[in-house]
Amino acid sequence: MADQLLAREPLFWRRNLVSTQEEFRREADPGYVQVGVSGVRYTRDDVWKMTAPYISDPGYVQAGVGQVSVDQWKISDVQVTPVAADMYLFTYQLEMPERPTACRTTLWQGSAATGWKALYHQATPVLADPYALPPQHAEP
Repeated sequence: MADQLLAREPLFWRRNLVSTQEEFRREADPGYVQVGVSGVRYTRDDVWKMTAPYISDPGYVQAGVGQVSVDQWKISDVQVTPVAADMYLFTYQLEMPERPTACRTTLWQGSAATGWKALYHQATPVLADPYALPPQHAEP
C-alpha cells in the first residue's frame, strides 16, 4: 500500500502518472482541496494551473526558484493510516533544495484495482527549532 501511494508523491509531480490535464483530473477528485506550505487554500483547478507548466515542459524553470528537479527532493518518515474503507491518510516529510522542508499529508481514496484519487493535500512547514514560534505567533 505505502509503495503504491509513495509512487504518486510528491502529488502531481510524477510525469509518469500525470502528463496531461486528463490524467491530472483522474488523480484528483473534483472536490480536491490543497493547503500549501504558505497556508493558502487551492482548488483542483488552481493546482492544475500551477502544475501545468511543469507537467508539460521537462525543462521547466520556476521563477525565483530555477530548474525544478524532483530527483533532488528527499521524502522521509512515510506513514500510511487507514481511515475508512478504501481511504488512506498518507503522511511524509519532504525536503526540497528550493523550498522549506514540510510535513505533507494526502488523503487518498481507492485501491490498485480501482485506481487512486487524491481528495485533500496539505503541506505544513517544519521549523528549524520546534520550540521557537515564528514571529507572527510569538507569545507576548
